Amino acid sequence: MEILFNYILENILEFFGVTFSFIYVILSIRQNIFCWPALIIAAIMNIIVYHSIGLSLQMTMQFFFIVTAIYGWRNWKIQKKVNKIETIKVKKWGLNKNIKWISIGLLITAIFTI
Repeated sequence: MEILFNYILENILEFFGVTFSFIYVILSIRQNIFCWPALIIAAIMNIIVYHSIGLSLQMTMQFFFIVTAIYGWRNWKIQKKVNKIETIKVKKWGLNKNIKWISIGLLITAIFTI
């Protein structure tokens, strides 16, 4: 147990980055507006970590997550004020659309890593 505790202390930013990422996922599943600040905190922690180890592409991706979180948070507030709704409708994609977007993501990843 002491080894785990020491590892967490030595890697505190990584620990909080992962922890807030999990919090974001749990809150977004529950459609809780506090998922957006959790995503912002996780992304900031990850930016610091990725910068310290020289992973610039992953660091850049975290900026995208911050912009996405701000956009989502803002629109969530606006939609609740306008529609006076308690939950947000989640749209589901079919298998073909999922396969299409996963393929596009893999292609873009391959292009950036070559």
